[in-house]
Formats: sequence, C-alpha cells, structure tokens
Amino acid sequence: MSIKRISADYIYSPEGWKQQHLLEVGSGGHILGFRPLAPGDEYEFYPGLLCPGWVNAHCHLELSVLKGRIPQGTGMTGFIQALLRQRAGATEAESRAAAAAAMDEAWQSGTVGMGDICNTALTAPLKRTHALRTHSFVELLGLDATKAAEILANGLDLLQAFEGLPASLTLHAPYSVSEALRHAVFNHSRELLSIHLLESTQERELFAHGSGPFIDFYRQMGIPFTPFPQKDPAAYILHGLEPRPLLLVHNTEMQPQQIEELMQRFPQLYVCLCPRSNQYIHRSFPHIEHFLPFSERVCLGTDSLASNHSLHILEEIRAIQQRFPAVNLHTLLQWASTNGAKALQWGTIFGIFAPDYRPGINWIDHIEIQQEQPRLTPQSKLHKLA
Repeated sequence: MSIKRISADYIYSPEGWKQQHLLEVGSGGHILGFRPLAPGDEYEFYPGLLCPGWVNAHCHLELSVLKGRIPQGTGMTGFIQALLRQRAGATEAESRAAAAAAMDEAWQSGTVGMGDICNTALTAPLKRTHALRTHSFVELLGLDATKAAEILANGLDLLQAFEGLPASLTLHAPYSVSEALRHAVFNHSRELLSIHLLESTQERELFAHGSGPFIDFYRQMGIPFTPFPQKDPAAYILHGLEPRPLLLVHNTEMQPQQIEELMQRFPQLYVCLCPRSNQYIHRSFPHIEHFLPFSERVCLGTDSLASNHSLHILEEIRAIQQRFPAVNLHTLLQWASTNGAKALQWGTIFGIFAPDYRPGINWIDHIEIQQEQPRLTPQSKLHKLA
C-alpha cells in the first residue's frame, strides 16, 4: 500500500492544534495515522494548516438553479414569494444541471458531507453517483390540518426515491406546519430531523402577536390564518417531541436562555448557523456569542444558492471571523467539520483525523498568527488534498 506522509504548521484536532505532527494517508484519503514527527521522517510540508473536510449541515441543492435570481434583503416572506415565482419558471433539466454543478462546487471547495433539504426527487440520481455524501431530508409542510395524512403519505412516497441513501422525513418551519402534520411526523419515526427555526423577527411577530408580514403572505396565498396555540415558534414546532437526534437551522433570533433550555431538553440537539444566507435574505447575522457556551453542539451550513453566493463553507467561517474576531479559528473549524459530522450522524467517518476515517483533507494557506493562534487572512485559500 502506498502511504503518503504530510505535515503543516498546524494540524486540526478536536482537542486543539497539533504542531510537529504528521498525517499518514493511504489511497482515497484513508487516514492511517496521525502522530508526532519522528527523527528521519520524510514528508510533504504544507505551510499553513490542515483540517478535515467540511460538513455542510444545511443546503437545498434543488434550488441551485435560482442562483442570482432572487433579490437580497427581501425578508422571509418576500424571499418565499420570489422563490415560488422563479422556481415555477425553471425546467427540470435546468434544475438538475444546476444541482449537479452545485455538488461539484461544494466538493471542490472542501466539503465531503452535506445535509440537503428535498421537496422533490430531483437530486436522488445525482446522489447515487457523486463523491459528496448527503443526508436527504424529505421536507413536509402544510397548514391545512385536514391534509396532514395525505402530506405524510406523499412524503413517504418521496422518501422511497432516496432508498439506499441516508434520508429521513422532516418538517419545514413553525409557520408552515399544522399541529396535525407535526404530530404525524413526530410519531412516524425517531429518525434525525432538520427544522428551520427563528430565522427572522417576522417569525417571532407572527407567533407572539398574530401580526406582521406573514399575515399578508397567508392572505395572498389563500391560506386561512388561525393563531398558533403557543406564542413562541420553538415552543410550537417542538411541542410533544421526545428527545431524539435533532438539527435546528438558522436560529438567528434565538436568545441565550432559550438556547440553554433546548440544549438541556434535547441532548442530541445541534444548532446549524448559516450566516451568509441570513445576510442575504434579512441583512441580519446570528448572535454568535450566544452559542459559544454550547460550542460542542454548533455546526455550519450555507443554505441554498437561492440565498447565498456560493456553497463554500470557508466563506461562512471567514464571515464569522470578520464579524466576531474574538472567536478563534479552531472553534470555527470544529463547527465546520467535527460537529457537522456528529450532527448528521457521520461521526465515525468524517470530522477528525484518526485511523480508518476518510474525512477529506483541506489545506488552508496564507494564515497569520495572532496571540499564538492561527487566523485567516484575506489571502487565505483552500486547497483540497483529499
């Protein structure tokens, strides 16, 4: 077996930076060893840092065809309306080609795994042959309680398109799901869920006061509005849910006490932050400082190309570092790799450098050192080594 030995100024491990270490790598990026340098070692040296491949915990590949077609700063309801208009004009062939290109983009920019929201079977054939590993979340939504059983049945039919691939049913968001549908999905299985939550102030206003842009949106869509029984979006969408694997996405308007309560209630909960998407749609940014006490359970996503300029996780890291310079780079790499792998239940194959893992290897060059810690610079670039 051919063994390649590589080293760098810094090599990521969950416990901290490793210096004067090397990776022993077999074919296909198979990690054979991660150990201190020894006298006489011959190896390739990469100035900068090495880290495992990214796990993008939240994306919508089937929306890739909408890149650049939706204006920025519309807010949630404006975004949904623009998305529905634009999506109706895209052909299946165009959508599939765009999704395939997006998968290639994600892979080449260092991503090895992805949590992907699916409303159709469009991406299923692509996922069967692409090197990018995906968990497909078949997303259900509908506020008409009388149609909950029908929506669940249609979701189960769609789930069959992803047979043999990591996949599970999930719910969209508090503002788009009836109590009956929520109950049906929660009781169908105990598999991993991925739910959009507290992405905007509009969402809070809807639940707390029964007012705001969502009321006009429902009226325009011909959806009768009945006030939700809970005054908080999280309390509503998670009502009756027993502890289980759970991914809550966006969380832009989540407050510290609520984060703590949810972390205690759901020991398998991970929160996924998508900062550049929040900037695109809402011109807002997650309160990163609120999540730092729970850093072991935070991961990153890009959301879709309908609400982002790229699927490059490195750019999400860069955006956080620019806005919150006190957050160290090691923490952000943990969110982007180790924690994302755990959130999507791939903690035994991705996210760390350890024997028998195939986590991908990303080399980031042109870093700088501040207070003995590496940081990205404007010149930092990612090179995919495996």
